[in-house]
Amino acid sequence: MGVLENCMPDEKLLDGVIQVDLHKNRVFQYRGGDEINHLSDKLHTRLLKALKKVVPDTSEPLPIGTTDVKLFKNKHEGEVEIVFLKFFVRIFRNYKKYVEAPSEEVVEKFKKEEFINDHPDKCEWLREVMETQMFQCFVDERYEYSNKTDNLEVLFFDEWIDKQDGKQSPFLSDTSQDHRSHGVETSLPPNSEGLEPGKRWEYHTFPKLDPNLMLPVRKPKKLVTEEEETRDNADRRIDMSRMAMKFFKEKRLYSQHFHSLSLHSRKQNIFFNNLVKYLKSAQAHEERFAKAQMELYKGTLATFKFYPTATTIDEVWSTLTTHIRGIAEREVKGVRDVGNQCCQDLYTTAFQKENSIDLLLLEAEALEKKTGKGKNRLEKAKAVSAQTKSSWIKLRKTLLAQGGSAERGLLSQGQLTRVVTAQANMENASLGKVEAATDFRTVLAAYEARMPRIVNTIRNDNIQRIEQFKTSMQAYLKVKRASLEGALATLTQMQKATEAIDTKKDMELFTQVINSHETYLHGNQVCVHRVINAWVGMYLYGPLNMLSWVFNPDVHI
Repeated sequence: MGVLENCMPDEKLLDGVIQVDLHKNRVFQYRGGDEINHLSDKLHTRLLKALKKVVPDTSEPLPIGTTDVKLFKNKHEGEVEIVFLKFFVRIFRNYKKYVEAPSEEVVEKFKKEEFINDHPDKCEWLREVMETQMFQCFVDERYEYSNKTDNLEVLFFDEWIDKQDGKQSPFLSDTSQDHRSHGVETSLPPNSEGLEPGKRWEYHTFPKLDPNLMLPVRKPKKLVTEEEETRDNADRRIDMSRMAMKFFKEKRLYSQHFHSLSLHSRKQNIFFNNLVKYLKSAQAHEERFAKAQMELYKGTLATFKFYPTATTIDEVWSTLTTHIRGIAEREVKGVRDVGNQCCQDLYTTAFQKENSIDLLLLEAEALEKKTGKGKNRLEKAKAVSAQTKSSWIKLRKTLLAQGGSAERGLLSQGQLTRVVTAQANMENASLGKVEAATDFRTVLAAYEARMPRIVNTIRNDNIQRIEQFKTSMQAYLKVKRASLEGALATLTQMQKATEAIDTKKDMELFTQVINSHETYLHGNQVCVHRVINAWVGMYLYGPLNMLSWVFNPDVHI
């Protein structure tokens, strides 16, 4: 906003406002009058070089008419506005990469730090630009599309980026909204003749005018030609104008839609790719673990012969064996169930939907390119038709101006050939324009019919992918829960058996066993002593003494 120096408000009201002082050739921000960061030397040199082509002598004022709409039709590449437009297009040409998709979880609509890190040579200046209200409006207009406004300024900037990248830019080349200029009609200046000099006239109401003092009404010039006044041609022009404007509005709308869908789909692709990668690795690990558990059980506990100790630790051993065997069996079953009920369907759905979404995005891009190409072809056909028609009219005027044969309606062979050729070119160009218009209508109809379906299909693919993830995770949790509940049940039994271990009871039982063994051993010692004495007596003292000892063991031999 331009403000005269003597009309500037209080500086306290201008906190954060950037001022360009043309008198002092200074740019600063109202934070104590600090200078803002300047462009890097590279950017400054490039911008200054382009501006010098427009204004070689900076002491001269800019020519009148620099705000002409033709500036933006690529006809005045040297104009100041175009220079600055190209400057910002060059800097923000990949801005879409940093605009977040609309979501309730989004904290920052534009990833400023990431953008600055990718442009280190412009970082300080970019920080200043990104803190301005103008840049915030720039982001807001691109973050979420609003049906309340066409917002064709966004499409205009985006197509300038496409143009710099060598892509089609049908909006920039469109002429359907152009209005032919037939000159400027100016009103007559006030006439002070017959009035007292220096006297001031004031009216509290609109005065009554004297028709006798009025000049005759001037006849206005026609704004359309006789050909354009015909109903069919006028309806055709209006219809084509509406079609073109509808296409540009839809192009802007779908550009925002597909940007959002592409970002959401890309994030989901990363999520599902990481999930599938983890599940495959986890499944392979669990298969090895299940195999190792089963081999451990079969190689140890399954081959051990259990010898009861007749103590309270026997129950612990039994539950431990059951627990280890259950773990091995559940692991084997769990790996099989996870693969069948969870992973397989999830892998298939994730792969199919990712490919489907990629193909749909490519189809939408190709369809938009085809429609834009049809619009550009129509504009070229219109330009050729206008040029051939102008050439034919010019030739007619030239021949009529020659007089002689033209006045008598007679043309020479050469003149006749030129007229026929010009008229044939005009008619062919007119047919070409009609054909291009028909083709554009056809591709536009396909564009309008197919684009909403592509958007809905991409949304449904993402929904189906999420629903499959939910179903697979529910099955996964069910399998894991069953395995953990089985392990918890055997652990609970083992805990009860462990808590039931009674050392006092086991020691009492152990003492009884020891006493019975001592009694048994004492009886054996007496018997052995008797047998030895019997054998010695039999061989040394004879049978009589032996018999005597047997019947009277208290008598020692």
